[in-house]
Amino acid sequence: MCVCRHRYKGESHECSLKRHEHYLALKLSLKPEHQVLDVGCGVGGPLREVALFSGAQITGLNNNDYQIKKGTEYNRAVGQGLTERCGFLKADFMDIPKEANSYDAVYAIDATCHAPDAVKCYQEIFRVLKPGCMFAGYEWCSTDLNDPSNPKHKAILDEIELGNGLPDIRSTEQV
Repeated sequence: MCVCRHRYKGESHECSLKRHEHYLALKLSLKPEHQVLDVGCGVGGPLREVALFSGAQITGLNNNDYQIKKGTEYNRAVGQGLTERCGFLKADFMDIPKEANSYDAVYAIDATCHAPDAVKCYQEIFRVLKPGCMFAGYEWCSTDLNDPSNPKHKAILDEIELGNGLPDIRSTEQV
């Protein structure tokens, strides 16, 4: 179980996010020599923090030109060698334009839930991941405790779907 799924009393939202991103880097055992892929990176918030914490070389995968442009600007503004260690690749995570076994680690944060075909998406992620290396994914999903006939459960899932632009939320079994 993740020890950083909540904010500590008195901890700012920003600090709790950083702590969670550090935890991710530690669980993936990231090192400065590692090539890492951030699938569906957005503007690269976690990418920057994971790179600063671990020293790893991180590529953010995104299909949105504007987000890549903003992420590149943010990397430049932060400095600390991020423009040399972090970059972006414009592509669809359903068809990653990299050779098999290219990355020492891959992670996705609230991204693969947008994939039209979860199985194909994960197959593609594992194709570019080196054998024996790790993938970490944070995903919106419902547990087996979800009762679709319970109006409260339905309302909660509906709000999450609406707020995240999801057609539905997969179950943990589907993920």
